[in-house]
Amino acid sequence: MNRNQSRNTMLAGMVLLSSGIFWGAVAAPEGAWGKPIPVIYDSDIGDDIDDTWALGFLLKSPEFDVRLVVGDQGKSEYRAKLFGKFLQRAGRDDIPVGIGLSVNAQGEGPQAEWVKSYDLATYPGKIHRDGVQAIIETIMTSPDPITLICVGPLPNIAEALKREPRIAAKARFVGMHGSVRLGYGGSKTIAAEYNVRADAAACRQVLSAPWDITITPLDTCGLVHLDGERYQAVRNSKDPVATAVIENYRIWSQANKVDYFESRSSTLFDTVAVYLAMTQELAQMETLGLRVDDQGYTRLDPTAKKMKAATAWMDKDGFLNLLASRLTGPVPASERLSSFRRLPVAEYVDKMKAGWIGQMAGVGWGGPTEFKWQGSIIPADQMPPWKPQLINQFQQDDIYVEMTFMRSLEMHGLDVSLRQAGIDFANSGYNLWHANKAGRDNLRRGIAPPDSGHPQFNQHADDIDYQIEADFSGLIAPGMSNLAIELGETFGRLMNYGDGLYGGQFVAGMYAEAFFENDMIQIVRAGLQCIPAGSQYHECISDVLQWHQQHPDNWEKTWQLIDQKYQKNPSYRRFSCSGASSDFNIDAKINGAYIVMGLLYGKGDPDQTIVIATRCGQDSDCNPANAGGVLFTTLGYDRLPDRFTSALDPEGKFSHTPYNFPTLIEVSKGIVRQAVLRSGGSIEKQPDGQEVFVIPVRQPAPSGLEQCWQPGSVANSRFSAEEMAQIKPTN
Repeated sequence: MNRNQSRNTMLAGMVLLSSGIFWGAVAAPEGAWGKPIPVIYDSDIGDDIDDTWALGFLLKSPEFDVRLVVGDQGKSEYRAKLFGKFLQRAGRDDIPVGIGLSVNAQGEGPQAEWVKSYDLATYPGKIHRDGVQAIIETIMTSPDPITLICVGPLPNIAEALKREPRIAAKARFVGMHGSVRLGYGGSKTIAAEYNVRADAAACRQVLSAPWDITITPLDTCGLVHLDGERYQAVRNSKDPVATAVIENYRIWSQANKVDYFESRSSTLFDTVAVYLAMTQELAQMETLGLRVDDQGYTRLDPTAKKMKAATAWMDKDGFLNLLASRLTGPVPASERLSSFRRLPVAEYVDKMKAGWIGQMAGVGWGGPTEFKWQGSIIPADQMPPWKPQLINQFQQDDIYVEMTFMRSLEMHGLDVSLRQAGIDFANSGYNLWHANKAGRDNLRRGIAPPDSGHPQFNQHADDIDYQIEADFSGLIAPGMSNLAIELGETFGRLMNYGDGLYGGQFVAGMYAEAFFENDMIQIVRAGLQCIPAGSQYHECISDVLQWHQQHPDNWEKTWQLIDQKYQKNPSYRRFSCSGASSDFNIDAKINGAYIVMGLLYGKGDPDQTIVIATRCGQDSDCNPANAGGVLFTTLGYDRLPDRFTSALDPEGKFSHTPYNFPTLIEVSKGIVRQAVLRSGGSIEKQPDGQEVFVIPVRQPAPSGLEQCWQPGSVANSRFSAEEMAQIKPTN
């Protein structure tokens, strides 16, 4: 399913019917849905009322298979009683209730009136007196990854991690936590948000654990409330879930002496976390390093654990429509929002192998021309001929650097730390140039990442380097653009910054999409969604798409437009390592444009794609390597012309690595299985024994916007003496 199809699952808008309010949805394409997402809901229900609204939203969303609900942050019996009565009223007493830790405030809260005569012993379902152990057992015994939806302080989850650290490998975390750029009510002053501040130590432990993390900070969830027709539709609904929500809201309002019950809801912070657990299409997502300080603030920190944060709304009305419609009526299967892509494992392997071959073909064919034409098109008669033996590119920096990154992932897993990745790269023994060399030199001098790639220490930070070696991160992340972005934050930070980093994340995003899409325009657009829209790199690729539309059959005209703006205009060469007036241009932007030139004007033909990307000049072996890899991924190994595979030496070793081609394929096959599960997907076995990756569709969350010519602060990151002792270069 392509990205346009997944967007068709969004709400079509509000439709007024004579019988009331109905919020409709465009029917999803047949076969788009996988099985429901298994979730645990961990909540301080019974304090603020938004937890109750979120529980109703959760139960009325068929995208979810709720395996357990647990009360957090003390008041354990009170919270369990609220859960029990609510679940019974909703007809969901099949869901177990866990009693959380007896920490902090005890007793009851403002919804106590609703459960004053409710006996928890009468709950027909399972009651777990040790809710933390129930969380652990639910995660560890599930054949599929569990999504933890956490909308309160986190002592339960911190204790679960302490008792059983392995849960982080079998679950993903979605939470309502923090304040990034906005505070309560949209204030420009960030806040120590309650769920973080109430137990900062627990939150710090949870948000630094090695699982996939998505949060809604106050920047988005603090702006959500229902009013007008939407609120009245819920308030007047006869649906048992909506009725239970409103009953609790009335009691809560009276206890808190609020005067707006008749006209609107309170702020519904926690409902956004439920939404993000199924889809993120309506929110603007960013991949950010966030650190919890002792005061309960979530501080931007490039060295901290990377997580996806919903930092702004793209369509808040669409979300409010969805929330109101879910709470007020049944949900047809066609209106489910959580979509999945299915990729047979055998097809993945076929395409992944082709992607590696495409890189080798591109760099081998373009190699003799590298930087011999600067600011000019390579004449057609100067394009070298293809020879099958050229496929054996085991000594090319365009490829062998990736093997170090693959080795780090093989040895340390997908959550390999930025510092460990730096140590591994510092120990590499092959020749390097530009940003790679500067970054590795910094690492060997003790300048740890991300400072090794920061413009203050690396004058090549906008160069092409991570772009030429980011292919690996898309090839092991089919349909998982956020993983591709995250891997850029780990490995791209070793040597690049700003546009230099974005180039690699753009390329990786195209690879991730190439497993499901063969329309090059859609693949390029998918790559663009993985980088900040305000960056010059995004502007450059957007220009190429526009110029291609204007001149679809004249690639040389588009090349001239690129040259005029991105080669000759100093405003787009502000951090060019060779100077703004030099013909030599190893900037990631212009070379990224040449990758796209090959993909768009090559029209799916392997030869023309590589030839055009090469003839654009500058780094004319790297660019066709990226273009060839993306295109070959769409084709698959079995469909490649024999001239690209017949002479491959299976015993050839990539420089300074333990990998030959068959070993590389096996390592890729192992890592991708971890990636699918880590991203909340599953691996299904068919009756014939064949396996299928079931991969959830997620909105890309680009890294934050930064520019090499106006960089942010350095992290003052240095290797310790113990870490320096691990750096033993072989050259």
